[in-house]
Amino acid sequence: MDRQGVANHTLNSADIAGLQIDTQAQQLFKKTGTQMSRSSRSVHRILKVACTITDLNQQSIIESNHLKEEMQYRSIEASL
Repeated sequence: MDRQGVANHTLNSADIAGLQIDTQAQQLFKKTGTQMSRSSRSVHRILKVACTITDLNQQSIIESNHLKEEMQYRSIEASL
């Protein structure tokens, strides 16, 4: 919350565009995004959860392992 000054679930499009994402995470996100057609809303949800994971790890930049963890949660949720 310190990073953007608001809770992650309240981030808007401009806030999400300003998130710091490392190069590997950007490449992973683009790769998985082209394999699965995702809506803008879905992309925002993924980034918000990845942002929360980043915060829980007390880091300031979203890394590929944060996106991978988010995708694992998403796949578990889909299988229920």
